[in-house]
Amino acid sequence: WTAGGSPYLLYNDITIDSTATLIIDPGVSVVFQGAYNLNVYGQLQAAGTAAQPISFDISDTTGWWDSSVADGGWHGIQFRPYGGTGTDLSSLQYCRVSHTKFDSADAMIVPTLTTMYVQRGLSLQHCTFAHNKSGFDYLIYVVTDISQLFELDGCMITDNQFYFPILYVSN
Repeated sequence: WTAGGSPYLLYNDITIDSTATLIIDPGVSVVFQGAYNLNVYGQLQAAGTAAQPISFDISDTTGWWDSSVADGGWHGIQFRPYGGTGTDLSSLQYCRVSHTKFDSADAMIVPTLTTMYVQRGLSLQHCTFAHNKSGFDYLIYVVTDISQLFELDGCMITDNQFYFPILYVSN
């Protein structure tokens, strides 16, 4: 996705198949139009810059703070086990992830819903996680094999509300 085509308005859950790669250029805005999520089985390469970060957000944030309404939040990015061939080059650099929202009913339907659910090696560099909320889960939930590297470098986590600690890593 290029900056020239931005913003990208998403009206459904999006899945990147195991044989596909989605490259998101600096300055792109990805704007969810409801409580949808991005499922990654292939590769997601989102490389923003300090001057042109990539934004993942929702169009209407009016109900974000209120857990009793469904409006106001989207359902995050899920990095499922890599199903492609070759080296997985998925990474997020200079990305801003904002206004994800979950409640306990969401977790009962899909227990892996969280702002970022990671089941593979992944590098997050200079990303900002702000204004995300869950009455049940973690901000970033990582479950990987011991041979897979999860890297969180230079990221900022600010103004989030979660029931459990912000980060859970198990490998």
